[in-house]
Amino acid sequence: MNIESKIPNSKDRTSAETLQQSEAEFSELKNNLQRLLDSFNQVVAITDSVEQEYAINKEARLLDIPLESYRRMLENYRKPKKVPSKFDTVIKPVSLADKKVGDFIAWFQSISIFKLTTVFSQVTLLIAMISFFLDAPRRQQQAIDAARRVVESASNQSHSKARLNSLKTLNKYCVSLTGVNAANADLEGVQLNKCYVHREFSEMFAQWPPQLFKYQGFDFSYANLQNVNLNQANLEGADLRGVNLQGAYLIETNLKGANLEGANLEGAKLWRANLEGANLQNTNLQKSGLGRANFQRANFQGANLADAKLYWSNFQGASFLRSNLQGANLSRANLQGADFYKANLKGASLRYADFRQGTNLREADIEDANLEEAQFGSINELKRAKNWQKALKNSNWEEQITRQLKDTLRIGLIKSTRGSLFNSYQKGMELAAADQKVEIVSIESESGVDIEAKTVKKLIAEGADAILLLPEDAQNSVATIKEAYESGVAVITLGGCINEVDANRYLFSCYRSDREKMGYDSGNYLATWAAKNFQGKELNVGILDATSHDTFYPSLQGFYAAMKAANIRWSEVASTDAALRSNVPEVKEMLKNNPKINILWGGSNASTDVAIQAVKELGLEGKVFVFGMSNLDPDKADMLLNPKHPLELIIDQSGRQVGYDAAQNAIAVLNGNVTPYKFHLVNHRVISQDDEEAVKNLLKEAKKYGEWEQKSSVIKEQNKPTQDNGVGSTTP
Repeated sequence: MNIESKIPNSKDRTSAETLQQSEAEFSELKNNLQRLLDSFNQVVAITDSVEQEYAINKEARLLDIPLESYRRMLENYRKPKKVPSKFDTVIKPVSLADKKVGDFIAWFQSISIFKLTTVFSQVTLLIAMISFFLDAPRRQQQAIDAARRVVESASNQSHSKARLNSLKTLNKYCVSLTGVNAANADLEGVQLNKCYVHREFSEMFAQWPPQLFKYQGFDFSYANLQNVNLNQANLEGADLRGVNLQGAYLIETNLKGANLEGANLEGAKLWRANLEGANLQNTNLQKSGLGRANFQRANFQGANLADAKLYWSNFQGASFLRSNLQGANLSRANLQGADFYKANLKGASLRYADFRQGTNLREADIEDANLEEAQFGSINELKRAKNWQKALKNSNWEEQITRQLKDTLRIGLIKSTRGSLFNSYQKGMELAAADQKVEIVSIESESGVDIEAKTVKKLIAEGADAILLLPEDAQNSVATIKEAYESGVAVITLGGCINEVDANRYLFSCYRSDREKMGYDSGNYLATWAAKNFQGKELNVGILDATSHDTFYPSLQGFYAAMKAANIRWSEVASTDAALRSNVPEVKEMLKNNPKINILWGGSNASTDVAIQAVKELGLEGKVFVFGMSNLDPDKADMLLNPKHPLELIIDQSGRQVGYDAAQNAIAVLNGNVTPYKFHLVNHRVISQDDEEAVKNLLKEAKKYGEWEQKSSVIKEQNKPTQDNGVGSTTP
């Protein structure tokens, strides 16, 4: 079916003939339109999708219409009819005018004045645009109503993309969601911070140039948002009065200037959130987590913060009038200028808290509060508190209070016996501390989670401000690290990390090499070396993997991957977990029982050292060659520069640079620059006997910085405790 307009062009036609032809064409168009509508009705009545698709193709052919054109017309036909509106009385004349103009154009076509249709079409377009704008309020209300329905209907769903989009729509139109139920909703990262509203006439001209609009926070007041996930969301200036956020996740959420008066935040997680200037009057924050958050100038009047975790947070200028902080942990919190008038601080932990710069403790009850290492502007400031005599203080607290700052920061290093890398860490820390009032305290410790815990407690008891250590176990070391962190001690890990979730909560940094890549690089070099030096010989490898420690298992995986990729013939003759100096006899026994072994591979620094020692003690130089991980020190440099030495390869991990950077990070944190957790990937270097020039250059560089000097003005070596007090007894 071809629907075309035929324009009269014959000069000989009479007006009667022209009119007769126009009527015939109009009748034909009317019949074609009816056939098209009948076709649409038939297709729409088919419920089976396959049969419907067949019918669409068939009808398009029968009507001689391109398939895509038929589909588009069918889609328009399916659209719902217009909903009656209060604006219909205004729009109806426009619609009638549109029809009349169309008739007028058709009439002009019949008398061959076709060009005028362009003019009238533009008039029709203008009228349609006016209709569109007049209908805008109705369309906006439809969008709002639809968005509300989606938010409410998704109340039993944890994740709903439609709900997120609907919230953004409501935010755009500044629509309130007072009392909405969105419990357990996943709204992570949602941006509901600002919407535009018209200013009152008097407000418009309050400043020049006049401001027609103003920002307004999203209205979630009295809503049920229990257990909702709002991590990293933007709710700046939001109205959250009376909202139920019990157990909610608000990690790194922006709530700057938000109104949370009377809200329930019991057990909520607000780590690293921004609540600067927020109103938290009469809020319930019992047992909530507020670590490393920003509460500058926040209002906590009458709030319940019993047993809340507030450590490492910034409360400068905050108001705690008559608030309940019983049993709360405010270790290392910045409380400068805060107002605690008649606040309940019974049993609160205030270790290392900063009360200087006008903090008000008048009538605050600090009975049984822990004030160890806390800083005050004056003795009088503390004595204005109730029961200050019953608070736990340092023996020299009066002298301490009169000092503006702690004389010297103490950074502890727990030196594992697994290898010499910790000596380089220590030297880097010394260099970082050299020009600052910082004391480096090192303690040597044997392996074991229990021994690690006792060593950390010892450093805490001795007043360490920060502790640097290699975790014994990614999971089981968390409890010890948490204890140190909650005591106001900054914890940084070297050489290995704990699981990511807890690292974000309790660590400030982790410095770790890519151990799988290190293992791969060592295996790759071994394969290349064997192809050059072991042609025609069997490659029989003894492995010292140290895999009882999670940290070193990736090294073994990388080694296996490299040997497989090299496609060479080799055999793993025997293996052992040897990772301590005390394991040398075990490795010697392995070599005696397996005389075929001609390669020892060490998966850790200490394993490599043990392998070297076992080979030397058995006099197997020239018969057994050692490849593995280790730190470049004078001894290793001498070994690599000696072609007859069994050590062929080490993977150096830039220990001095890591120690320097980690110490600088700790000093910055202790000086008030409390930053989010950051993971640092340490670059490693493959160093072999073939790199004679590189070894000499690295050796010169290390000596330049005095890396292996035995004495330093800022280092305090402690005698290692014995097994009786839980810290080991073997010298590395």
